[in-house]
Amino acid sequence: MKVNEPKVLLHPRFGGPTGRGSVAPRRAADRVSVSDMGRLLVGLKGELGPLDVLREEKVSGLRAAMAKGDYSADIRDVAREFLRELLGELLA
Repeated sequence: MKVNEPKVLLHPRFGGPTGRGSVAPRRAADRVSVSDMGRLLVGLKGELGPLDVLREEKVSGLRAAMAKGDYSADIRDVAREFLRELLGELLA
C-alpha cells in the first residue's frame, strides 16, 4: 500500500467502487519550498567543491613541515577548512 494512495470502498454494501464514498477527494498539488539559508548552503557547497576528498600529497607535505618545525598556518586557509568541515557536517 502506498501512503498517499486514495482509499476506495470495495464492498457493495458500503458504497462499492461506483457508489457513494468511493471517489477520493481532490488533493492540492505538492509543493517544495527552499529557504534562503538552503540556497546559501548549496551555493557554498558548489564553491567549495567535494568535501570529503583527502589530498595525500598536501597531508604528507604538512607532516614533513611540522616534523621540521617549519609549519605556520595561514589564518584564511584555517578558516576555509573549518567552514568546509562544518558545511560537510551540515549537508551530510
